[in-house]
Amino acid sequence: MKFVITLAAVLLASWSVVRAERPAVHGMVVFGETRILMSHLPLFHPPHDWQVIFEVSLKHNTTNISDVYHPSQDAPGDQLYTFEPIPFKLTEMIEHPTAMTGSLYKGHFEKDGQLLLTDVEAAIAQVVFHKKLAPIPAPALQNSYLMIGTETKGAEEVFVIHRIDGKPSFDEIAQVSISSTGNAAGTGECRLNGAAFKIPGGESPLDVGFRGSYVYFLSEDLALSDMAFECNYEVSSVIYNSDEDLQN
Repeated sequence: MKFVITLAAVLLASWSVVRAERPAVHGMVVFGETRILMSHLPLFHPPHDWQVIFEVSLKHNTTNISDVYHPSQDAPGDQLYTFEPIPFKLTEMIEHPTAMTGSLYKGHFEKDGQLLLTDVEAAIAQVVFHKKLAPIPAPALQNSYLMIGTETKGAEEVFVIHRIDGKPSFDEIAQVSISSTGNAAGTGECRLNGAAFKIPGGESPLDVGFRGSYVYFLSEDLALSDMAFECNYEVSSVIYNSDEDLQN
């Protein structure tokens, strides 16, 4: 009986925490053009303790978004755009994605960013990745990255996003180029296959010119080694890199 009462109390407390979430400003890094993505700027405390990546479409009533948002035309190192939305509940947006309204900035909206547009609608096409952050010690020398992008010929865009697996940590988004080195069955083409790939990294953030590799499987059966080949990637630009909000 005591166990039942204790369990009921725990469940009630958990439900109260969920219900207690209030709308907040959940800032986003905006990147990509062929496929526009938004990455939540997280903290290790609620309600910001989520790493989330949305795929969105941007719309403004009087201005063509591409007139002000064009990262491919910006110099490497100067491609940071951020979005300051009207307060909303992040967990609800993850579970039932709709749209956000807010302001688009060139640079960081909380620092020296330049306001480009207000009243921008960001309609969410899908939640690409989401993970609740746990304030546990980060695994030593085991940084990993998610690979996300588009394979449209002539408009390939590939990005790696640092996966936040514990604290202290850092938030990083970089654009990369990929190429294949062939496989046991012959030659092949490195592809994303519409998925997010996990890439092992080092203990430090990636820098421009950093080179690495990952394994791409032609078959869902990962045991077929002759159906896999190594893909190389090289960091062409670092869009965002900060550790100041992920130390405590």
